[in-house]
Amino acid sequence: MKIDKTSNVPSFFQVVEFIEKKFICNPAYTEAALPSIEEMAALFKVSKVTVEAAINFLNEAGLLTSKVGRGTFIIPPNSRKTSKTLQNLYLVSIDPSFNPQNSFFHKRLSEELSAITNKRGLNFEYRYIPETHRYKNFVDLQRLVRAPGNGFIFLGSNPDYQSLPESLEQQQRPYIHFGQLESSDWPCLRTPFSKGTFVHSMNLAMQHLFDLGHRNIVLFAFKDTSDIPHTRINTYRTFMGKHVPDCPPDILFKSDWEPDIQAGWRLLTERLRKDRNFTAIVTLNDRLAAGAIIALKDAKIRVPEDVSVLGHDDERGLVDDFVPTISSIGDGFAAMADNAARRLIDDLPPRPVEMTLHQRESTGYCRSALKAE
Repeated sequence: MKIDKTSNVPSFFQVVEFIEKKFICNPAYTEAALPSIEEMAALFKVSKVTVEAAINFLNEAGLLTSKVGRGTFIIPPNSRKTSKTLQNLYLVSIDPSFNPQNSFFHKRLSEELSAITNKRGLNFEYRYIPETHRYKNFVDLQRLVRAPGNGFIFLGSNPDYQSLPESLEQQQRPYIHFGQLESSDWPCLRTPFSKGTFVHSMNLAMQHLFDLGHRNIVLFAFKDTSDIPHTRINTYRTFMGKHVPDCPPDILFKSDWEPDIQAGWRLLTERLRKDRNFTAIVTLNDRLAAGAIIALKDAKIRVPEDVSVLGHDDERGLVDDFVPTISSIGDGFAAMADNAARRLIDDLPPRPVEMTLHQRESTGYCRSALKAE
């Protein structure tokens, strides 16, 4: 086994993962003791200091114990410290470049979870991984997922942090990864909502625009690894194929942009250089919608007289203060937080999450449809 020195994962923690998989969690390995530090340094092709750091981490996590002059031993599962009672709940964004100030979703979900855990007598903490001090945050999170009494809800995705849910799976401890659906490959993953929630929200948005006479509807989307954007994108495609078969789906997205106001402005500004063959825009969040409205104003296109714009999340403080105020689909945060607590703490099935259409000034009747009538 060789350490990948180009990886963002610290070398000592790559050794931690190797030791866990090759020795601690490997049923084929029946010895109580690990090979010596010198042998593991040769096996992993690293220095003894790196192996010692990995051993110290696993000692602190309660998975190993070191005895002077005798070696390092695996603590049997039935002898490890465990806690079936949840004491601390962590909401963790695992994207190292994520800025929580830009995410209304994270803020609202955090507020609702904090209120729920407070009523249940649990400690709640929201964490994210900034670019600065990344090493310390990485190690702290790895310790926390191996400590009993801690529950986790993950947001976002990053291959460097794949070891977090993997560790919980090895310990057979339930966790939630928002946007990911339960599967046999991840038996400990709990889903706080059904796919139908996001099918419903997009259908609600599309039906609203369709009822206003719009047929040329553009979707502003963003790519990530969760099931939520994919579900909404597929629902948009299905709706267009069923109700507007003569208008092919029209999707704009940039995978390397954060889905914020700037991205919405850039997406539509680029599109307007090519054509204006649409009367409505639906976006996967309200910040993209706000950016689209700014681009339309720059191009002297009126909202909603010429183009209607509809967002998702109903981000208060943005949608109701913007000019024009932004129509949006939202109101599911309290229900999603309640479902997350039910799934993680009580292991109960999720309740339906109903989304609501909030019509404001940014959507109106399609003028070309009115003329045709």
